[in-house]
Amino acid sequence: MTGSLVRLLLCTGIVAPILFGAVFTADGALKPGYSAISEAVSYLEVGAYGWVQVVNFAVMGALTIGFSLGIALAMRGVISSRARWLAAAFLALSGAGYLVASAFPPAAFGQSQTALVPTLHTVAFELVFFGLGPACAIIAVALMMARRGRFYAGYSLVTGILLLLPPLGNLYSLTVPTQQAVFSNPQHFQFGGIFNRIVLAIAFAWYLVTAIRLLRSSARQPPIRPRRSVDPLAIGAAEAGEITPGPPGAVKPEKR
Repeated sequence: MTGSLVRLLLCTGIVAPILFGAVFTADGALKPGYSAISEAVSYLEVGAYGWVQVVNFAVMGALTIGFSLGIALAMRGVISSRARWLAAAFLALSGAGYLVASAFPPAAFGQSQTALVPTLHTVAFELVFFGLGPACAIIAVALMMARRGRFYAGYSLVTGILLLLPPLGNLYSLTVPTQQAVFSNPQHFQFGGIFNRIVLAIAFAWYLVTAIRLLRSSARQPPIRPRRSVDPLAIGAAEAGEITPGPPGAVKPEKR
């Protein structure tokens, strides 16, 4: 796969969070009755112009899957093959979570989220962060084992741990009788929308830092020069003593 295609895949890690954040911010500001303070981003799928956030989730999912492939290819020779593909698989799982969130919207804010479709949206939330958190941690541990990029490795490890807390809290809340998943649908929090956006900001910062870091690294690598093709008939003739091999590009005298 060419270097230009790898860089294009890495650029999705920059485009995805910026585009996703810009769309849901503008959509939330223009949506009548929506409160970014108390309502999570997912509630933009409900009601008027809900299709905007539906498409936004779908695009985010597709770009995240592309970014996962770019990471796996760009980190070749930096960490082990098993680590980079495992991290890419978890990040692709996170992208699949956004696609599921696009297909299955939550119920309206303030309503029960226990019906089938809202429950599947809760599952999507789990996929997004149970995918991204381990991806960050796997890259961090692999870099530490390779003794490379220790500051970035530490940052990725902390990010991975932080991003695992909301889905773990979600699962814990489901074990409490009569309770709903509080982190994927934080309607019981006065500042649930702010909390939701802080978690997304932590995730998107990692996207940007990782994409920019890998793009800079790929730009410093010298281009791979294609090998000069060798004519096997000429080699055979040289070994038989019919011609004397010379430097590449030299004109061979005709045999009289």
